[in-house]
Amino acid sequence: NTYAASGYLPPGLYLSSDGIISGIPSQAGMFTFDVTATDSGIPAQTVTKNYSITVLAGLPATGVNDQRNSNLSTILLIAFNGF
Repeated sequence: NTYAASGYLPPGLYLSSDGIISGIPSQAGMFTFDVTATDSGIPAQTVTKNYSITVLAGLPATGVNDQRNSNLSTILLIAFNGF
């Protein structure tokens, strides 16, 4: 399967063709986008779902006992259901 996003992912976040969202968001707010999944069948089948991500600014990194992560200002948890 391959995945593609359209719409408004938060600045600094990216969706790979494997369907993985990664990066560090650089702007707070609510962002709405579509993810289209395409299989490798012949003919290819596609499905598109709408998602929203809310990025909260200024949250301290919690639950992480790693000094390398002590400067994070945003924690983002994303759960994809239904693909």
